[in-house]
Amino acid sequence: MAHFKTRSALFQYAITCRSLYKASPPYLLAHSNTISSLFRLSSFCEFVLTDFPNRCRMLTNLHLLLWDSDYDKATLGENTGLLVKVLSNATNLTELVVLSQFYLRQYLELEPVLGDLFATSTKLKTIEVHSAEKTDTFRCLRTTTALLTNLYLLFDTLEHDAWVRFSTKLLAPFSKMLTTLMIHQATIEHSDVILSNIYTLALQNHAQEDFFLKALLLSFPSVQNLDVNARFIGVWSEQWSRAYESNRFVDSSSG
Repeated sequence: MAHFKTRSALFQYAITCRSLYKASPPYLLAHSNTISSLFRLSSFCEFVLTDFPNRCRMLTNLHLLLWDSDYDKATLGENTGLLVKVLSNATNLTELVVLSQFYLRQYLELEPVLGDLFATSTKLKTIEVHSAEKTDTFRCLRTTTALLTNLYLLFDTLEHDAWVRFSTKLLAPFSKMLTTLMIHQATIEHSDVILSNIYTLALQNHAQEDFFLKALLLSFPSVQNLDVNARFIGVWSEQWSRAYESNRFVDSSSG
């Protein structure tokens, strides 16, 4: 495997070589897997489901960059069942990034699947969701069994007159393990929950008065890196443009 310069090159060879076809999936799927279009989503799911459920369980990092402007319901329908089957059996997933318009996730019927994944996974450590919908996100946080250490949420405000009101009570299940928190396009509400292990806190709020911040920071006594008017910087901040333009579904950044 070390003779291949990139994981995408290995994938191309694996398609045509029987020995590599059998040996390469653990290597390919154990690293960051990036799906950057609906077409790539279909190819990726078919590859994973070829050896079901074994390859699903090899997945550890999954990045869904589904921001297609050209799509039709037929294409979405074909992908829905495949993706549901992959996610429902990805029991070793530790990092999940979802960058997509909320309406596209609705067509893909992703919200119930993500809810089930959050409710049953015990290995998820990092979750990043763009265009997060308030009701579904809050339900996921209340029901998840994941031991999150990194949480990045950019809320969808298009259907709301005001920004989402996010209470720190929602983070109570993660109070002992969460170290990084970024909440964007939401007003954070102080509660009696203490998150003493969070060292990096980035927020974008309407209310930024001194009294508000002093009250809020009582919930985060160990913060060392604080930004109260943050640009959204998640797992994909540095790679977003390059990954989107290259239209890859297997990330080749690690050789």
